[in-house]
Amino acid sequence: MTKTSPTTPVPSQTESEVDVLIIGAGPSGLFCAINLARYGLSVRIIDKLSEPSPYSRAMEIQARTLEIFSQIDLADAFLERGVFSLGNEMNFYAKGKVLAQLRLTNVDSEYPFSMKLQQYETESLLTERLNSYNIQVERSSELLHFHEHRDTGIISSLVRHHKTGIVETINSRYLIGCDGAHSLVRKTLGFVFKGTSMNRDWALCDSEIESDIPSAHEPNIFYSPEGTLIMFPMRNKHWRLITDLGPMQPSRKVSEKQFQDLVTRFCKPFSVKLTRIYWLNTFKINERIIRQFSQGNVFLCGDAAHIHSPAGGQGMNTAIQDAYNLAWKIALAHKKLAKPDVILKSYTQERYPVAKQVLKTSSIMIRFMTLTSGTVQWVRQNTIPLILSVPFAHQLIADQLAEVKIQYVPTALTGKHAQHTGIALGSRAPDARLTIFNDTKKIVRLQKFIAETSYFHVLLWLTKKDIQADITRLSTLFAFERYINFSKSFYKKFQYSPKSEAEKAFSKLFQIHMIMSPPLADEEETDLHEISDKSILYLDHANEFRKKYGLSKDHGVLFVIRPDGYISYCCNIAEFQKLDNYFNGFLQPSC
Repeated sequence: MTKTSPTTPVPSQTESEVDVLIIGAGPSGLFCAINLARYGLSVRIIDKLSEPSPYSRAMEIQARTLEIFSQIDLADAFLERGVFSLGNEMNFYAKGKVLAQLRLTNVDSEYPFSMKLQQYETESLLTERLNSYNIQVERSSELLHFHEHRDTGIISSLVRHHKTGIVETINSRYLIGCDGAHSLVRKTLGFVFKGTSMNRDWALCDSEIESDIPSAHEPNIFYSPEGTLIMFPMRNKHWRLITDLGPMQPSRKVSEKQFQDLVTRFCKPFSVKLTRIYWLNTFKINERIIRQFSQGNVFLCGDAAHIHSPAGGQGMNTAIQDAYNLAWKIALAHKKLAKPDVILKSYTQERYPVAKQVLKTSSIMIRFMTLTSGTVQWVRQNTIPLILSVPFAHQLIADQLAEVKIQYVPTALTGKHAQHTGIALGSRAPDARLTIFNDTKKIVRLQKFIAETSYFHVLLWLTKKDIQADITRLSTLFAFERYINFSKSFYKKFQYSPKSEAEKAFSKLFQIHMIMSPPLADEEETDLHEISDKSILYLDHANEFRKKYGLSKDHGVLFVIRPDGYISYCCNIAEFQKLDNYFNGFLQPSC
């Protein structure tokens, strides 16, 4: 179906082609472009702003997002610039006393904390990485309208480059709208942005402060009869302060003095003085989501698809994970390695429930913060310490904020049931330290190596009996090795050869990893060296892998981990031929 915007068409002056055109150079657009470039696709990214916004909107980077950044060697750069605490992640105050403290230190991640970094710095780091692929953000370039040709699937986008006055038709295989809450891409598709606006005004301030708050280097929430104040530390005495101004008023503004007065009242008996205000603005909270994240080869990411309150610091992280989920699927579809109608459909199937849950959770949190009734406030101030004093509840909240417990629903890409394991399909693959079984004995992190060299990682949890043979049968491992060399196995059927230099970074569709608990007998080591020519062997010295994956020493288990680090399939290791049916469900032989 042809889609056009209501904008009056403008005659095109030039015409060009590209694999993917991205509209919007915020965090989701930049991260999507980086990942598509990693997979070897040609990408252009445009933004109608003449330069990045100097104002810091989103600033919270959660553990799961740092893990994703780590997989593209960006986490260290973010950690160098950001502010994080390995102690309390949030202190809750009322009447000058600490009600409770929320900690993320028990989150199962290499990064058991949330990090604060201004959005413009996040965009700067992502832009630097994108530039390393020789891709520049094309600024002062505005999408006017687009349409998708029914016969070819090509999307023709009319773009005005304001600096030069040139109007260009960009023909792309895919169009991704990362153009925010007022998305032209979404409006052009005619998608209904269903939801509500909260009937309250809020103020946001970035300022240097002087304070005698005991937890002056940690995030704090102050509850008072007049409202709620949230304080996040950034760098160099620089803080982000957000407060509820009460019921909505038309065109409400707040002066620096008024904001200082609010902060003084909310923080009593502590002193908080705003010494240098960089930015002060009022805003309203919208909670909206579309039911469908794509149509044809046009996709929506981040705020273009869902917006919600800043409570919990989930917005930018959810947007980045939209992009992470989408990029590898477009790459496989574009290279004709996957069935487009199956793999691209899974983007909405997987990300809509996640975004819907984030919206629901943040909505509950923000309404909990803005309770004004005296009786209800009393309930709130007694409920928070009660909930956070229960270890299970505390951990549940921490994991949800860190976004490490996201679980995708069953689709053609993700099975329904896992056998002989304590982990659910669709879950993020838990990290674990493993020792490579070679002369180096190097210790590696699972989260790191599954991001390298291949799209899908097949993990074999081997027991002693899986590598042992007798006169009546081959060992399970030997049978598996013989099976993957068979021409009709998934391993042979779906392999491909990179067609360009850019694609060589991901030259293998599958990588096989074998994991065992030590010690190994001499003859077992010999057998493994002889058999494992297509796989890498790791030893689970600390039993981290076995414990985190809920495994037994008596049952061999096979896992498939997708390119985005989620467990998509699992079966008894002796049933390895089921992998054919699994991969046949969404992959196709390369041409």
